[in-house]
Amino acid sequence: MHILIPSILPFLAAYFNLSGFKDPRSPSRFPGHVLTRLNDGNELPSPFFGVGSVLKFQNVTDDVLMAFSNGYRTIDTASFYQTESSTGTAIAASGIPRENLYITTKFDALYGQNVRHELDHSLKMLGVPYIDLYLIHFPQLSTNLTDTWLQFEKLVDQGLVRSIGVSNFGVDDLNTILSVARIKPTVNQIKYHAYNAANQTALVKLCKENDIVIEAYSSLTPLTTAPGGPAVSVAERIAKRLSKVTGADVTTGQVILTWLRTKGIVAVTTSSKDYRQREQFAPFQDDFPLLTPQEIIDFESFPGWNGTSFDGSLN
Repeated sequence: MHILIPSILPFLAAYFNLSGFKDPRSPSRFPGHVLTRLNDGNELPSPFFGVGSVLKFQNVTDDVLMAFSNGYRTIDTASFYQTESSTGTAIAASGIPRENLYITTKFDALYGQNVRHELDHSLKMLGVPYIDLYLIHFPQLSTNLTDTWLQFEKLVDQGLVRSIGVSNFGVDDLNTILSVARIKPTVNQIKYHAYNAANQTALVKLCKENDIVIEAYSSLTPLTTAPGGPAVSVAERIAKRLSKVTGADVTTGQVILTWLRTKGIVAVTTSSKDYRQREQFAPFQDDFPLLTPQEIIDFESFPGWNGTSFDGSLN
């Protein structure tokens, strides 16, 4: 049953100023993923299967292979996670052509400020000739952000990296990069959930002004680290509506991921459970309905909730 009406997509894009949003039904190397056009012309698929968070410092070969079997063609890792090697084992075992995978990893200054050295190590661990998206993991890792960014730009020039971006960057750090960038960051991956979205307004505005896509991690915070908060009841109400539309049970977790999708935000998910991986992949399919503008507003009306009070500790 195809219930995603094409005409609603331009409306939602205009309503939320989603400059990078595009209709996900176009032919793709990444079937089952929503595509966003980056400011460098490349396409970014969503959702991502992340091998950090609860999976960091573990052998993730089986988890990644399971994700591939459930439709994911995206990987989000980092040098710090120590999951690149086992991810590379899964990539080799999968038999999926390199061009049909989208791989993100991150610079963590494990070899000082030598970006090329760390990238070469990541390429070796992953067993691939290039990275689709390379991010500065945290601004604090760099002793000189502008120099680090210039090194990132050289990686693009050398064909070792397709797109470059940042992670956990605030307004000031992002402006530092933008002041020298020949190649703008394509992505800013940040912690983004219902309880901190209202406090990210200035950062999101700066990103939109520069066509920088927001990637969200920890978006399931209302269900995991801060359960029982007010956003859950809103998600439950939305889940009932979506369940009626789809004719299948929609979970509150799927509502949260659909919230991101409707806003044009790229989702990074993770799970070692087969059913959960499939659950998290489903909201990005063509026939999964989007949230209404009012539902978006309702879901973001609780800034600063930490499980007991509004104090901003989850930002």
